[in-house]
Amino acid sequence: MEALQGFVFALIPGERPPPVAKFTGGAIRMRALRTVVYGGLGIALVMLGTLIIRYPLPATGGYVNVGDTFIFALAALFGPYLGMIAGGIGSALADLIAAPVFAPFTLVVKGLEGLIAGWLAHRRLVARTGRITWQTALSFVAAAAWMVVGYQFTYRILGSWGTALASLPGDAIQGLSSTILGLLLTGALARVLLARTRGQAGGG
Repeated sequence: MEALQGFVFALIPGERPPPVAKFTGGAIRMRALRTVVYGGLGIALVMLGTLIIRYPLPATGGYVNVGDTFIFALAALFGPYLGMIAGGIGSALADLIAAPVFAPFTLVVKGLEGLIAGWLAHRRLVARTGRITWQTALSFVAAAAWMVVGYQFTYRILGSWGTALASLPGDAIQGLSSTILGLLLTGALARVLLARTRGQAGGG
């Protein structure tokens, strides 16, 4: 039971399990439901961000998009596991619509991107202060770098090193722009969440 509690709460932003004696089946179900809701919304947001704002790359058959911006913000604010789920599934669903051949690779590349982005950023980001830190920026840079490397191997598997190299500028631009936009979006949302938390505390 304790292992289940730990797993459930690891996926829920800002939650810590209460003492075992006070942990009820209803609490497990409620928090599990919140996890499913957050995950579903994150998947939808990443998928829409990937599909709606994108620029095709004729040389590779792929496209540049802002889905990574949402992956970074979700991972930093709600944790690496939600970032992994939303990033991998949301991006793969977008590829099933726009570029199906990439979908299996995207599931892995973007899933790990979300995990990397949130691993350090979520611990250091401060939904309590409304600020981002250098650790947040470092996490996003590392995640963007992984995305570029991951797609280099993807293009190599699907085509050739020539195709991979042709994709490099577009992927690099996407990684850089997503890092910058992700930091701006994360900072803005962190301040909103902080204000909301303080308002609830004051009202209570």
